[in-house]
Amino acid sequence: MRPFLILTAVFSLSLLPAAGQETLAPEAWKDHVAALRESMKHAGQLGEVPVPLLRPVASIRKWGDPQIRRGEDGSYWIMYSNPDPKKPFDRVTILASPKPIPTLSAVPEMEEMAEVNGELGIIRKPQTGKSLAVKWKAPGGKIDKNLRYFRHDSGSGADGAIDMTDAFSITSGGKTGYYVISIETVTDATEKRLKMLEVAP
Repeated sequence: MRPFLILTAVFSLSLLPAAGQETLAPEAWKDHVAALRESMKHAGQLGEVPVPLLRPVASIRKWGDPQIRRGEDGSYWIMYSNPDPKKPFDRVTILASPKPIPTLSAVPEMEEMAEVNGELGIIRKPQTGKSLAVKWKAPGGKIDKNLRYFRHDSGSGADGAIDMTDAFSITSGGKTGYYVISIETVTDATEKRLKMLEVAP
């Protein structure tokens, strides 16, 4: 399975955040998010978290024990993988932090494996971001979010394509957290999976 990566970018208005939000250029954003994940340590269980617990719905949690990382500040990284051998590369990953995660100032380019001068290599292609309205179950009622996401890479024989959201926040139960979601899929199930999340009571 590929490491957690984020790509360089080209400018696109479709992923610009609202006025007043802190933003980072794609390379700086990549470094920030990668450093956040790498600062966490593997954990056997999630335990208590100081942010709203964003998680997949029960049908995805039934896939089995997820991979978990925890940070000293209460941040977490959690990945669920579909155990069905007929549905490989079907994964949902959530990165959460009690500290603000800056948003992207532009849409990252997509990486794609291709033959370059007779050898297999990586090419980068400009793309526009996408937007999806979701309505997640939460203790105080539904949470409406408009998620901006982009194709991280197109996948290969060993991996499915990955789509990734820009950073966003959730406030629930008097707590606020900041999140980035990654969806790996070979069946274009990104929007379906992004809708299959909830904030735990």
